[in-house]
Amino acid sequence: LLLETIHRERQTIPQWHYEAKKTKGKTDYVYIIYDPEDHSIANEVSNFLKDKKFRVFTHNTRYGKNKYEFVALNGPVMARTKDVIFLLTAKSCRSTFTFHELTLAEWFEKPIVTVYLEHVWTNMRSSIRALLADYPSVDFIHQSMHESLTILHAYLRPQMLSSEEPDDYVQKLKQTIRPLASIATYNSNLKPKPSCSTNENDSANHRFVYLSYSKTSEKWNVIHAVERLMFVLEANHFHTGITTPNTISNTDRESDL
Repeated sequence: LLLETIHRERQTIPQWHYEAKKTKGKTDYVYIIYDPEDHSIANEVSNFLKDKKFRVFTHNTRYGKNKYEFVALNGPVMARTKDVIFLLTAKSCRSTFTFHELTLAEWFEKPIVTVYLEHVWTNMRSSIRALLADYPSVDFIHQSMHESLTILHAYLRPQMLSSEEPDDYVQKLKQTIRPLASIATYNSNLKPKPSCSTNENDSANHRFVYLSYSKTSEKWNVIHAVERLMFVLEANHFHTGITTPNTISNTDRESDL
């Protein structure tokens, strides 16, 4: 019955995502995600990339009646691109439009690079922060616009970094392009505090999340995933507790959130 239903839907309802998911992104095709109110900076980034012979795409000016129409309008366009650029500002970090586009880019498994324009790490939607934390970001705050755009260009076209490039330029590029969480927490002087430092008497004023997992019985490496989860939770003012049972089996292991 389920297979019949899926087959019937494919025959009767336009399912853009089936073909879009199969589409291979074209080299030098980029998609810029930004909030409509940030159109000025978006145009500046777009014009620079166009001068460098990139094909630049953005969301359709017709947003549709709901989120399904919105992603249906923009999904096929994004599918054709190779890279996705997200302009991080006070507007875009809370925008519903950018949230849908970012989750769509993640679903397409597109490489996402964040253009870090404002210190908004603590104000971001938690879902966007968690999604982008490990993705690369270019710091546009502490250097000129032209220099930042040049570094973004070098990231999109790594072949620019030939063996003839000066060592100091290559080193600066590596220092400038870092994971978003690293740039944001460094610039904001945010360092997640260990859970054990929390005063038990202040429990009424804090939100606690209990994490339980087994290091000994896991057949795959979950340590990195747990560390990233701890980082995101602590950065969002949650406090975590970690236990590592020695004798618990996979079937008995519990993960409580």
